[in-house]
Amino acid sequence: MLECNKIEYNVGMYLRLSKEDENDKQSESIINQREIITKYILDNNWNLYDEYIDDGYTGTNFDRPDFKRMIEDIEKGKINVVIVKDYSRLGRNYVRTGMLLDEFFPIHNVRFIAINDGIDTFKINSNNELSGFKGIMNDMYSADISKKIRSTLNSKRSNGQFIGAFAPYGYKKDSSNKNKLVIDEEASFIVKRIFNMRLNGIGNEEIVRILNKEKVPSPMEYKRRKGLNYKNNNIYPGWRAETIKDILSNPTYIGNLTQGKSERISYKVRKSRKISEDKWIVVQNTHNPIIDKKTFDTIQELLQKKCYGRTENKTEHLLGGLLVCGDCGFPITFRRENRKGEKVFITLCSNYSRFHRCKRHAVLEKGVNNLVINDLKKICESVITNKENFYQSIKRPIFKHDNNLNKLIREKKVRTQEILKLKKGLYEDWKKSCITKEDFENMYREFSKEKEELDNEIKSLQNQDKSTKNDNNLDELKLIVDFEIIPKQILINLIDKIELFQNRDVRIYYKFLNPFSQ
Repeated sequence: MLECNKIEYNVGMYLRLSKEDENDKQSESIINQREIITKYILDNNWNLYDEYIDDGYTGTNFDRPDFKRMIEDIEKGKINVVIVKDYSRLGRNYVRTGMLLDEFFPIHNVRFIAINDGIDTFKINSNNELSGFKGIMNDMYSADISKKIRSTLNSKRSNGQFIGAFAPYGYKKDSSNKNKLVIDEEASFIVKRIFNMRLNGIGNEEIVRILNKEKVPSPMEYKRRKGLNYKNNNIYPGWRAETIKDILSNPTYIGNLTQGKSERISYKVRKSRKISEDKWIVVQNTHNPIIDKKTFDTIQELLQKKCYGRTENKTEHLLGGLLVCGDCGFPITFRRENRKGEKVFITLCSNYSRFHRCKRHAVLEKGVNNLVINDLKKICESVITNKENFYQSIKRPIFKHDNNLNKLIREKKVRTQEILKLKKGLYEDWKKSCITKEDFENMYREFSKEKEELDNEIKSLQNQDKSTKNDNNLDELKLIVDFEIIPKQILINLIDKIELFQNRDVRIYYKFLNPFSQ
């Protein structure tokens, strides 16, 4: 055993405070830790080489800046003593802390002292033998805290409270309630513009080019300019196609709060994993929308119908994403060719162009567009001029039942099932003393009230008259008669797909019953 009084000790003072310690600010504060360790160093007449402070880092995370700096200084031989106030300050992962005490510190001839726990690795005492047990207890404490935090956050999510560190682009946190979103007028203007550009057939990559060319701050750069301490591993500050896609597919913009899309793998592992969509926590109408639901739904369908190629003005082809090969089912793409000195686009089966299977299906794009537009106009004129007789003649509504209604009912039913699970979990947490009886009763009451409201909403939606929705689509039909080129968003709402055959036959599958079809 080394003689303590014959060694010159250069001390590394390690201080750590994490969020789970905030309830005990007086005893666990950085200042308090520093005072206790400083007194210990002075009493032993040792040298303080440096202090290492990780403020706001959990003990299960060993990727702490100053902890890593301390390890580097140990490896360089600059310090040979590490002192902490108590063992849990070093860390709360018993495997990692055990490796430090049993392997790393001895290999580098470093003395470790945890003052309050009486641990001193250069002395023979029973506290050293109990360090492994203390490490397990510290680990169990972190696991229990993690479970309680997760339960609390899920409860807030279920109650429609926003718990993210930063509001989604286009919104900001309410100054009087950090769990509520309010519209950020400056950023929401850009969100609306992005949706409008996409509706007008401008693809994600072209939207990126336009915004970057105009030097519009990206969401990441916008947060920084607003003084928010926003960190992102992506060093590129501009707009990206992934950013546009995330904005266009985010239901937050229609007033619905969707949270719980990912979860930590465990309280010891900081990496996250995605959660299946049916387990997301969705609460509707929690804040004011930036985008109306009809526009949002149209965009979702546009995103699903991938369009191959762009026109000369960088927009999507009018029937792009709707045209498919009638012979093999592959998407129809477009190719630019010179015909009689004129540059035109022709259709092409992607199965043929990529794999040389199937046939070319080469038809002038303009010809297919005119055929579809004229067919739609013929239908629309008939509906508009004689709507009542038209509905009666086909014995059923022209439009199929709106799938959005069914989707809304399914979402509400999924939420009722989530509430039943949450109520069961609350009871288990109460029995295990994870939450107080008062918290259990309050949250149970709130969940019961929400479920009752959902049951009433589901019943009301199921009783809605389907024919009402048919009249709402009439305005969209009227637009078609007056347009030479129909906006793509209208085509998406009316057409499911268009099959193009090698013999140049065209078969249009409408989302309504075509009165002129045989």
